[in-house]
Amino acid sequence: MKEMRASHNFFGSRFLALGKQYVGLGSTVEGNINYMTVNIYDAELNKVKEVCKWESPYRPGAGTRVFTEPYVFCSTGDKIFTSNGTEFKIDVFDSNGEKLYAIKQKYKKIKVSADTEKAVIHYFKTSPSTKDVFQFMQPIKFPAYLPDIRNIIVKDKKVYVLTFKQEDHKSEFYIFDLKGELVKQVFLPLKEQTVLTYFPYHIKDGKLYQLVENEEAEEWELYVTEI
Repeated sequence: MKEMRASHNFFGSRFLALGKQYVGLGSTVEGNINYMTVNIYDAELNKVKEVCKWESPYRPGAGTRVFTEPYVFCSTGDKIFTSNGTEFKIDVFDSNGEKLYAIKQKYKKIKVSADTEKAVIHYFKTSPSTKDVFQFMQPIKFPAYLPDIRNIIVKDKKVYVLTFKQEDHKSEFYIFDLKGELVKQVFLPLKEQTVLTYFPYHIKDGKLYQLVENEEAEEWELYVTEI
């Protein structure tokens, strides 16, 4: 319908509707530290307010920290849900950026294994997006444990939280209502694209949808799973 230019230069930002405004990712620098920020923007994509921030995984001269994502945020149109994933905690804000409450869940942390570290290093060395700058990413720094939260989707008055835990080639999801009451915990088939990413997926009307590339057939396949 139309094209708008955002008033900030954060590459790869995305915007979600928040009433007549938007919520989206941004960045800021304080001292020599870069931060990822979640911001509220007006109808013309001008920044109105910073909601929260987390330290960026890359600091020039200090290496690259791995598994510091997801910096996830979701919008229900009148609320913002955010998490940096390090702990099992989701902060909920109103449309003015005022914190309302937090969704918390006890969770047993998963150690980062030596095999995982080797797979990540191999990915950085061979991926078209990082192989040419791999030498500048050094040193690669791994945390002792994986983040508690990998991704969040808020849909149909439920909060779907993806973790890094897997069993029988299925991924763990925690499902909460909008107030943070646990509805259930399930394992669903979710195909990874790389050691750090998964193929795009979405949830609606009690179904998990995922687009998966079949490289041999050179086709995209849509997988649909009842939750």
